Amino acid sequence: MAQLVLHQALTDYSQEYEREGIKILEGVFWEQKQRQAHSMHYIVPYQGSFAPQIPEFFIRRYSNKSDVVLDPFCGRGTTVLEANLNKRIGIGVDISPLAIETAKSKLHSIKYEEVERFLKSLDLSKPNL
Repeated sequence: MAQLVLHQALTDYSQEYEREGIKILEGVFWEQKQRQAHSMHYIVPYQGSFAPQIPEFFIRRYSNKSDVVLDPFCGRGTTVLEANLNKRIGIGVDISPLAIETAKSKLHSIKYEEVERFLKSLDLSKPNL
């Protein structure tokens, strides 16, 4: 459904033209009602984050499967996750340790057995401090 809404938004509110030999795409690329995306995008709030449909649009338009997509200010990893979901190699860099840990947590698949093993390792007999 998000694909259809995005396509409709591009059809209704965008134009493509060339100026001095450079292709220019101008218009509305996402609308607020499109904000819902892969659940991993919403694991933690992060200042300055944007809708996943923005990097998704540009990744699909300007890269091919197996290409490398670099996000030099990755924040919580929205662009890197979108690159991976679209079969690209996403690489993210950020100066903030919180940003890096948040992005890594979105990109690391955890198996049920790992969670079960971790929970069994907890000593729940101790009182909370």
